[in-house]
Amino acid sequence: MGRAKGPYPRELQATDMSKYKRPPQEIAEKPVFFIRHWWSGLVEWVEANKDHLLTGVLVIAVVILGLVVYKRYAATRTLEAWKQLGLAESAAQLEGAAARYEKTPVGPFLKLRLADQYVNTGQAEKALAIYSEMAAANDEFSERAEYSLGFAQETTGKFDDAKKTFEGLAAKGGFWGKSAQATLESQGERVAAYANLAAAKAAATAEAEGEKAEGTAAALMSPAATAPAATEAAGTPVSPGEKESRQGEELNTSGAPSEESRQAEQVQQEQTGAAGAPNAQGEDKPAGGASESNEQSQ
Repeated sequence: MGRAKGPYPRELQATDMSKYKRPPQEIAEKPVFFIRHWWSGLVEWVEANKDHLLTGVLVIAVVILGLVVYKRYAATRTLEAWKQLGLAESAAQLEGAAARYEKTPVGPFLKLRLADQYVNTGQAEKALAIYSEMAAANDEFSERAEYSLGFAQETTGKFDDAKKTFEGLAAKGGFWGKSAQATLESQGERVAAYANLAAAKAAATAEAEGEKAEGTAAALMSPAATAPAATEAAGTPVSPGEKESRQGEELNTSGAPSEESRQAEQVQQEQTGAAGAPNAQGEDKPAGGASESNEQSQ
């Protein structure tokens, strides 16, 4: 047997190929009809509801525009907050910056720096409130705030509370946990340093009060202050002029009128008295003259 002619093998030449024929034209056009049908329906729906569609598009555009503007505004405020973090120095400036930019990502940094500034300026009680609030937040800044809280407690003399704070932070591990462990080991040295500082302050205060008391006593025991009292106590008579001069010196020392002004007033009073004296004598003379004439006539 020779080989069968044709493009197909012999076993396929007898196969019924009718099922592999091209489908009818109406079946092939069904997807096209489906697309055309729904597209025309969509066009009709858009034409019927074009006012509502236009309103929706405008609303979506406004929302997108608002989001863009808000993001730009938030970025600008964040940049300003970073600038304030670097420029603010005093506690008042940091208070204003922390209140204004509290909701920005820089807000926690501003609050921590404000609390540190409180500790440096002797306002540790305010710092304790900020550190405690941030330590209880359980966020990325809580461990740093807890570490600073321990130092603030030591500054106020609460060494037992500071020890508990450092122990709790050391148990958490991590960077701040290791730092707290090292700080806890050197707490005894800081306690001694704080005690020495308190003793030095007390000694300086006592010395200042002693010098003030010595100065007051020296002023009270000066010759100018003790001479009148010593003279009177000894029974030595003091002339009126000397007494007045001493009083004048005291008045001059206290800011009262000077001796010259007092003498001027005294001279003026004497002149006034002298001007009134002739009138009194003139009134008495006629009576005296009449009595003498009467005696002579008798």
